Amino acid sequence: MNEMEMLEENCNKLSGMKFPNNVPVLFFISSENVETTPGWKEKHVEQFGNNGKNKLIVLNGSHYLYNEYAPKICNTFKEWDSAEQVDRS
Repeated sequence: MNEMEMLEENCNKLSGMKFPNNVPVLFFISSENVETTPGWKEKHVEQFGNNGKNKLIVLNGSHYLYNEYAPKICNTFKEWDSAEQVDRS
């Protein structure tokens, strides 16, 4: 399956959907995508739903943040997860 061929169809299917209110979300997005794609950051925030634990972090770099920021992403997640004491029941 070619992900790029399905991109528009998949985006249309997911348009307007949000994470459930009881699911905390931590997004890492790239500054490059924020700068080059109008509404990129806002679209991610719109997916949050109504959960005060949600967080969005913009990291300086390209779409492939995990290549450069793996340790930072892991550490940030651990801190966020611990601080939020996510209910896994």
